[in-house]
Amino acid sequence: AAVIHEWVSTPRARFWGMTGLSREQVEEVYAHLADSPTHHAWLLELDGAPAGIFQTYEPHADPVGAAYRVEPGDLGVHVLLAPTEHRTPGLTGAFGRRVLEQIARHGTARRIVAEPDVSNDRALARLEATRAAAQQAALTTRNESPKPTRPPMLGP
Repeated sequence: AAVIHEWVSTPRARFWGMTGLSREQVEEVYAHLADSPTHHAWLLELDGAPAGIFQTYEPHADPVGAAYRVEPGDLGVHVLLAPTEHRTPGLTGAFGRRVLEQIARHGTARRIVAEPDVSNDRALARLEATRAAAQQAALTTRNESPKPTRPPMLGP
């Protein structure tokens, strides 16, 4: 929980809605996700070291489901890469493609729902850059409306 708390407490992670939470509160959020049948979280690793968080959720069981017409097979995703002083060019896109490949290979998702905050220009640009990879994997990304206000328990 310490490393995740460090990541979600930074100003760049403000879109996750956990910047003001204590380490214990972040631990509670992820304990909740570990027990949830509809929301899941995984730690991304690069060369054996923690490199980010990947979360999936079923939009029908999340506040985002009120922002668009949820269809059977929709799967929501969130990705937060760890802060680093020296980002490898293309790393974010590579992680995004890998996540989509895993979803396509092991899941039953028909559509991937990505709903970054409309003021998060970097995430919106990444979403557009990843759209081609999603289409190649026969998945569809969706970004129809601004993210609704969400309680910290559910993350971004």
